Amino acid sequence: MGLALAQTTPALAQTLALADRVLLPLLGRSIHAILADPAALAHTALAQPALLALEYALAHVALAAGLRPAALLGHSLGELTAATLAGVFSFPDALALAVTRGRLLEAARGGQMLAVALAPDALAAWLAHAPALDLAAVNGPQQCVLSGPAAAVATLAQRLAAAGITTRVVQTDYAFHSAQLDGAAAAFSQAVAQVRRAPPQLPLLSNVHGAWLDAATAQEPAYWGQQLRAPVQFAAGLDCLVAAGVTLGVEVGPGQVLRGLAGGRLAGVALLPRAGAPDEAAQVLAGVGEAWVRGAAVAGEEVRGAGQKRRVGLPTYPFARQRFWVEPRQQGRASAPGRAPDIADWFYMPGWRPTLPPPPPESDRAEQPGSWLVLADDSGVGAALAARLGHTATLVAAGERFAGDAQAGYTIEPRRAEDYAALLADLRARGRAPRTIVHCWSITAGEAEPGPALFDDCQTRGYGSLILLAQALAQQPPGHDLRIVVVSSGMQCVYGEREFQPAKRTLLGPCKVLPQEQLGIACQSIDIAEPPADAERRELLAEQLLAEIAARTPEPVLAYRGHERLAQSFERVRLERAPRPARPLRERGVYMITGGLGRVGLLLAEHLARAVRARLVLLGRAGLPAPEAWEAWLAAHDADEPTSRLIARLQAIEALGAEVLVLRADVADAPAIRAVLQQIDARFGALHGVIHAAGALAERSGFGPIAALGQREAALHFPAKAHGLYVLERVLRERRLDFCLLLSSNAAVLGGLGLVAYAAANLFLDAFAQRQSQRGPTPWISVNWDTWLMPGEQPESAARPGSDEYALTPQQSTEAFERIVTQARAAQVVVSAGDLAARLDAWIGRKPAPAEPASLYQRPDMPTPYVAPATELEQALARIWRQALGVEQVGLDDNFFDLGGHSLLAIQALAQLKQELGIDLPVASLYERLTIRALAELLDPRREEAAAERDSAEFEEKERRASWRKQYQQSRRDRKQSAS
Repeated sequence: MGLALAQTTPALAQTLALADRVLLPLLGRSIHAILADPAALAHTALAQPALLALEYALAHVALAAGLRPAALLGHSLGELTAATLAGVFSFPDALALAVTRGRLLEAARGGQMLAVALAPDALAAWLAHAPALDLAAVNGPQQCVLSGPAAAVATLAQRLAAAGITTRVVQTDYAFHSAQLDGAAAAFSQAVAQVRRAPPQLPLLSNVHGAWLDAATAQEPAYWGQQLRAPVQFAAGLDCLVAAGVTLGVEVGPGQVLRGLAGGRLAGVALLPRAGAPDEAAQVLAGVGEAWVRGAAVAGEEVRGAGQKRRVGLPTYPFARQRFWVEPRQQGRASAPGRAPDIADWFYMPGWRPTLPPPPPESDRAEQPGSWLVLADDSGVGAALAARLGHTATLVAAGERFAGDAQAGYTIEPRRAEDYAALLADLRARGRAPRTIVHCWSITAGEAEPGPALFDDCQTRGYGSLILLAQALAQQPPGHDLRIVVVSSGMQCVYGEREFQPAKRTLLGPCKVLPQEQLGIACQSIDIAEPPADAERRELLAEQLLAEIAARTPEPVLAYRGHERLAQSFERVRLERAPRPARPLRERGVYMITGGLGRVGLLLAEHLARAVRARLVLLGRAGLPAPEAWEAWLAAHDADEPTSRLIARLQAIEALGAEVLVLRADVADAPAIRAVLQQIDARFGALHGVIHAAGALAERSGFGPIAALGQREAALHFPAKAHGLYVLERVLRERRLDFCLLLSSNAAVLGGLGLVAYAAANLFLDAFAQRQSQRGPTPWISVNWDTWLMPGEQPESAARPGSDEYALTPQQSTEAFERIVTQARAAQVVVSAGDLAARLDAWIGRKPAPAEPASLYQRPDMPTPYVAPATELEQALARIWRQALGVEQVGLDDNFFDLGGHSLLAIQALAQLKQELGIDLPVASLYERLTIRALAELLDPRREEAAAERDSAEFEEKERRASWRKQYQQSRRDRKQSAS
């Protein structure tokens, strides 16, 4: 610990100076000399007062910064520091007691300590056969430390390892809190009796009792002797803090061991996480800042001190274009704009809002010939619509191959990409390029047996057809704005229809994402209950659809039920943390998690272990060594190896009190899942809940713009999320569970660039849960989530650009999970930390950004030098970027994302580009050309002309050289003839 630490704040410097005056007469060493000398800290007589002084000094840094503790909890020596902070001892007396404590411990040198992953009761059975050893600390439900002679510790460690129990030798030469300190305890009580004591002025927790320390006990000398000897009941003290409503702990002292022990029960901040590092002063200030970010009040001037200030450039932050101040909140991250501070306000439920239908158009044939393209269904709805439109419509039927013409109509094979391209090319050649496409292939008559076969068939004429149509449109030259209206039947559950078809819901994926990736395209979904059986009702429906489409109504998702027109909506519902939930998690309940070895699955497993000591069944497609071979694996492999990390994570879950059964199975494999249930019944005798968290095998597979998706990528999420769901429903049909929770995504609600396949699969989850909740007693709940951060993960590293504004911390996501699973009585719940209506306006409504921000910020520090845009096009592009980003200067080589851009701003910038310059570009073009220079080169109107001139010059040069060669060869022939 370097001397620079003393200069962090005046409070710390003054405290360490006082420690010098006390310790120099007692030890002959200054506090700074001890802290700067690792060898000195090996001597307990020196280390004890030095650590107390450092803890006390760091605590005063926190106090000077305005961090006022609600309660104090120490660990072993730390309780003496806590009592001093509470006013039981004066700081000089506490230092003298720490010196005495260290000398007593030094006299008992020669022991050892062992951390054991067992609960106290279980460890007691082992200690019964090792009388020389004692329980030294209980740090967690299955985190104990034993203490005693080194030989006895080594013997028991071997026996525990042979039984498959995880142990770790603590690096110390002392048997703290063991029988070896019986004599020291009495001597320390006498030392305490010699100093002045006072009642604590702050709530103080006892290591001895694991409960609140009353004023009388805190002043008893005998108590402090007992505290030196008795096991440290740190876990019980943490429980008391949590029960008292404490949510944030600040660790004062070197390292962050206590922060790790408290993790999961309350958020922790360590003021000196890496003792001895060259930047200790910066660490302390960073710790104070982290506490502020987590909601604690901080007195800034006390922290900053009176040192010289300098101006620094603020980093760009994509989602805060109007201000740089960060508002603190309790859940651990600074509030993003529009982010609700109370988790209870993060929940939404989908519904349907009755609306008035638009009036009929003045003329059915108001547009030019060929401006409508109708992909007609087999039940006649599309044909009836085309008949009303007359010559303005071109009819397309599903067939075996591309055939036909614009007058008689076309047929295309729905699964052949080249047929869509041929259709559009032929229409363009005939001057009939459509401005409105009505896709009716998802209108079907009659009932069908739900299952994978029906699902795949629905994709052929629904989702898959829209993907291929969008890809063919992307290959066409840019033209007029295009509107695609997708008409389906029985896709939506509006009035509790039991026979609606979830398999069709995937087509909403392209409806949401295509307009975000291709700015000249708008999409709308209209669902009807069923195709009319008679001609009169078909004509009425065709009239309704024509009025709706011709009016170009703004609602993205509609449903017609008879004469009723309904628009989809999302209503906020408050979901408090109930003291008596309707469906509580079971203590020692049995819960199966598909995708249980993935990031989210493991996070939920940890939560269930911590909350109810659950018995967990984790399914994954990757195999793991058998549990009895885990220790051997860890011994033979590096700790950072993926399997080693996974095993260590599972061991930590077991240490929380859980029982873990890891099984290898593909959730889409029905025989494998039946075998899993048999193993669950044999091992646990019951199954209480299922969490479906399975996804694509590769974490980032199946993501990309629609135009670049291959057939495999477009359907990559379906096996786990859709086919696997059919298997789960079939094998669980006869079981009554507490819940079946499906992990969906807000991509199903908001779309997102490159997320069409992912959104489609999650839309199916939402619809499937709706249908299942109507059919049986087990609650099926689909939850649409934002990005989940993992422990230690920062928002900016979590996922794609634009998604981390509303990313959830582990504490937030697991808190929301528990509220939903124990209280929600709905088939679908949307979790959105930000106002969902505003997010829908931005992403689905695509409302434009303001023409000019209220204020512009200086160009941030960039990795590239500033080069001013020169040409008229470059300056126009820079102006558009400046308006979107709120940055005063945009250089020619500045990266869009380095300037604070994200995917939503990209959409807005390209929309402005189209409005001002008449240039229509897909978002992918900006992602491929992230600077003004690169984009200008793409858009330069002389680019093609220059290329043509260059090609012409090259052709002329080749012709000239060819002519010269011919002349030269002819000249040689003439000379030969003359010579002969």
